[in-house]
Amino acid sequence: MKALTYICIASLLLSISVVAQESYSNQISVEQQSIVKNGQNLDISMILNFSNLELNSQHMIMLTPVLVSADNTQSKTLPPIVVNGNRRSKIVERTMKLEGTPKFDPQPFAIIHRKNNEIQKIEYKTSLPLVQWMKKGRLVLNQEITGCALCGLGKEERLLASPVLREQFKPSYKVNYIIPEAEAIKRRDEILEIYLKYKVGSAVVLPTFDNNESELDKIASTLKNIKENSDLSLTNIHITGFASPEGIYLTNMTLSENRAKSLAAYLQKTHNLEKGLFVLDWKGEDWDGLAKALGNYEIEDKDKVLEIIKDTEILDGRERKIMELQSGKIYQALLHDLFPSLRRNTCVVNFTVKQFTIEKAKEQIKTNPKLLSLNEMFQVASSYENGTSARNETFAIAAQTFPDNPVAITNAAAILIEKNQIDEAVIKMEKMKNQPEVWNNLGIALAQSGKYDEAKEYFTKAAEKGLSEARDNLDQLNKLLEDL
Repeated sequence: MKALTYICIASLLLSISVVAQESYSNQISVEQQSIVKNGQNLDISMILNFSNLELNSQHMIMLTPVLVSADNTQSKTLPPIVVNGNRRSKIVERTMKLEGTPKFDPQPFAIIHRKNNEIQKIEYKTSLPLVQWMKKGRLVLNQEITGCALCGLGKEERLLASPVLREQFKPSYKVNYIIPEAEAIKRRDEILEIYLKYKVGSAVVLPTFDNNESELDKIASTLKNIKENSDLSLTNIHITGFASPEGIYLTNMTLSENRAKSLAAYLQKTHNLEKGLFVLDWKGEDWDGLAKALGNYEIEDKDKVLEIIKDTEILDGRERKIMELQSGKIYQALLHDLFPSLRRNTCVVNFTVKQFTIEKAKEQIKTNPKLLSLNEMFQVASSYENGTSARNETFAIAAQTFPDNPVAITNAAAILIEKNQIDEAVIKMEKMKNQPEVWNNLGIALAQSGKYDEAKEYFTKAAEKGLSEARDNLDQLNKLLEDL
């Protein structure tokens, strides 16, 4: 007995000085290893193949999977597998009959009697709550060999996985931009509201009367800018005359006509313009303008006035009915406060713009972007690197300059997606859901918001229309879903 004790002590000391006196690692293979996140759990499975193991009859191997944190401060020991040689197995079996199951901590996943020269495999499966540190940690298989009387003969650590879980798949979505069609002729306009004061019953333009000089300067300044800019060419001036609603309808119609003609004649003479440049129109009494002005005007019975405008025809006594409200008090207030602004002309100055080189367009977008076409703005934006402030700002200016243009809005939303401003992007695209490029971009926005089912629908719709970016994005989304 003493001799056996000395042998065990000697074996222990030797195992301390040598990493592994005995090793069976090369004879045990690990196959079909799998580590997956399953909801809030970590599922680990593998097949341990002992078919090549030539195990000493008295030896016992304890194979213990252990999860270890990346900084080695935390660990989790999993149920071990105990492999006994032939003689050791008989001792264990005898002990189990006499004393019950051998005590292990933790309890083994399996206790195996190794029969050398025979094919032996065991499928190891376990599941445990997933803790954050486990993801970047490692899974090792500790091998501990004991001999007779449970003397330690060696320990060895075998790396199975590092990290335990690979980084979650990060999709790379392709945002769609729409190339705007080039404008063959760039037609632009300046819309001016001109409020000229006339003498009672007159249509003659009086430049020095009341505030007329300032009003006429609006047109003069616009015409001057066009004439002095070699990139611009004047095409026509569209003048529309309006009158306030007081008085006789036919008289007011004639008055609005004469005032439109009078303004055109004045501009023709003053600015040395061809008569053929002018396009004239007249609307008579400006009831639409009155209804609009009432919106921000505080007065009693405003709703009644608006109702009369809406429901009563001009020639059926519209003005008379308003006069009857509060014995004419309402009408007198309108006559004094709102009617003067209705005695007006609208002047739309139409002109064309030359095509710009990219370099000139880069300068023009800083001063007067309206002179650029949407296509020219796109070319400017495309000349900058992706993600640069200059590129982003150019697309934003395009959307501001062409606020109702679907292409401009779509491209501005695409920039917002790239900047991860998803909510703003979705708002911009809400009214543009009728084209594949928007479907694709909406799919990206929804996917980045975690709405994967909706994203998949939009990617699929766009892909069915032949959009290659959508097909690629759908593939990226499917890979992500597989990894979740």
